[in-house]
Amino acid sequence: MVMPYIDIHTHKPIISEDIISIQSIFLQDIKFKNTSSPYTSGIHPWHAEYFQLEQIKNMLEELKGQNYWIAVGEAGLDKKSKTDLNIQKEVFELQLAFAEDNKMPLVIHNVRAWNEIISYKKSSIVPFILHDYHGHMDITYQLLGLNCYFSFGGFLLKGNNSIKEVLKKIPMDRLFFETDESQSDIREIYQCAADTLQCSVEILRDQIFSNYRHIFKRT
Repeated sequence: MVMPYIDIHTHKPIISEDIISIQSIFLQDIKFKNTSSPYTSGIHPWHAEYFQLEQIKNMLEELKGQNYWIAVGEAGLDKKSKTDLNIQKEVFELQLAFAEDNKMPLVIHNVRAWNEIISYKKSSIVPFILHDYHGHMDITYQLLGLNCYFSFGGFLLKGNNSIKEVLKKIPMDRLFFETDESQSDIREIYQCAADTLQCSVEILRDQIFSNYRHIFKRT
């Protein structure tokens, strides 16, 4: 039996018999969304300045125990954002501590802050899912030594050879794929990845589904 495609991070989930879409929902918007299927939720670094830490903590606590909430995030650091980096760090550290206390993975948004993310991961026991990954090779080798998963998206479809070379270095049991906010079809991303890895789409689907069950303890 071939397993479904897993779209690990999307803001535009689709309903399909052969696709499981993991919707990414901003924590402040969660009450307005349909949460009858698996989703992730957290405070994006772009929004960090708009909430007090106690307010964020309360919002996270309100979600605790919800069956369909499978990871915190996307959360992280973005040095291109206008939000002060120190504020971003405080908000990220709060979410990381919550994830640690509740044994939940984090979906990481990172822009130009690899040193900081690596430093946080070295002292963290929960898995990090590196959303829209396109780090260069030496960063990838550092992250492989930690409990990280790598999620590749639409960049693979743009013929970016450096990203494909990085993909080849990552064991399949550390991989995920995503559509994020794009119009890309997750099936096309899997096909591109399978071609790059010189394996069948069916093998890749089975492995990614296994990764999904393992990291999120899903049956």
